[in-house]
Amino acid sequence: MSTSDTSIGEANDRLAPQILAAPANPKPSQLLSQQELSVLNQRSNLKGLVQLAGHLAVMATSGYLWATSWGNWLVAFPSLVVYGFSLASMFAPMHEAVHRTAFASNRLNDIVAWLAGVLSFYNGTFYRRYHKWHHRYTQIPVDTPRRKRAGILGSVSRLAC
Repeated sequence: MSTSDTSIGEANDRLAPQILAAPANPKPSQLLSQQELSVLNQRSNLKGLVQLAGHLAVMATSGYLWATSWGNWLVAFPSLVVYGFSLASMFAPMHEAVHRTAFASNRLNDIVAWLAGVLSFYNGTFYRRYHKWHHRYTQIPVDTPRRKRAGILGSVSRLAC
């Protein structure tokens, strides 16, 4: 069976019982076959753009409803809440684009990271560099620059490691 024959839904269906029966700290190879992992890791410009368009449509619609419903708080307030959540959650597309997992095209990932960063009040270019540094030191019990900057909290975190 080729990778294209296995859908993400089929991979999820086979994965669910394995997750429930898995030990507390399983190795990644114990959870997914190479084929299932490759299906889940497939990147697509079209699928990414459809998801982004949906997110932006929710943001635009709720923002429009909020802006045009002054005096009708039964519409304006829920619209504002939805708009606020959709705006705050623009961090998620930025994060995925920074990892370059949202789209098959790295250029499209860079563009979306920048635009989503603007909407979520982040600098996507800076965040890519910072986040790479964050992953470099994750799970490593050493004096990272972040811990050194933390002063007394850095000392406490070293004791915890």
